[in-house]
Amino acid sequence: MSLLNDFYKLGISENASLVEIKKAYRLKAKEFHPDVNDSPDAAEQFRQISEAYQRIIDFREGRHSYQQPAIDYEAILREKARAQARMRYQEWKQKLEEEERNKSIHEIYWSKNVSYILLLITLILLSDQFVGTKIRVEKIIKTTITTDEQIYYTIETDHRKIEIISDREIDGLESNSLIMVGETPLLHSMKEIRTIQNKVIIPDNIVGNFTPALIINLILLLFNFYYPLKTYHQKLWIKTLLIISSLYYLVSFLQAQH
Repeated sequence: MSLLNDFYKLGISENASLVEIKKAYRLKAKEFHPDVNDSPDAAEQFRQISEAYQRIIDFREGRHSYQQPAIDYEAILREKARAQARMRYQEWKQKLEEEERNKSIHEIYWSKNVSYILLLITLILLSDQFVGTKIRVEKIIKTTITTDEQIYYTIETDHRKIEIISDREIDGLESNSLIMVGETPLLHSMKEIRTIQNKVIIPDNIVGNFTPALIINLILLLFNFYYPLKTYHQKLWIKTLLIISSLYYLVSFLQAQH
């Protein structure tokens, strides 16, 4: 293929100026562009015209020798499309990261008002554990003793069920005996029991065993309000740990009440 052929495709002479070359290309490109020309060979004609124009321009401006391989316009378009796609993806990723970074911790799982309620409940439960002890006299209705390496007492009173593990027998836990139960003033959760012999016993199923979960809740809630967490994942972890800790305490509390 000669350079004269390229001029012929554009319908101009080889002495045409750059202005004439560009004008001829615009007219030919408009004529054969697939968007306006329904001819089956329009796309091929458009490709050939574009390649001829590019070779003439390169030759006139001295950028390339005419003998260089023909430019693969489809490859150029594909690469441009890939570059634009990568750019749009990076823009979308950057925007998403910025939105997550600026997202408030109170938009994850629940609102700030719910966190205030959880903080209030946590403080009430902790106060109930540490502020005072109320004494209640209860009668043992039934005592079940299981012996293994240790002695397991299962005691049923007229108000609750008590579980005790001991290395030795304990007097005063027989059926029909009276015991004094120390409980929290608000929720009446069991803290300790005393036999008529004034022996203090800490049962195994007391809510106080799970107080560390409440303390963890309090720390996480304070993080929730006051610590400036920077990343979305940190905020998500705080909220997730708060759910786990709250559920653990709730389940333990319900089990200890039976």
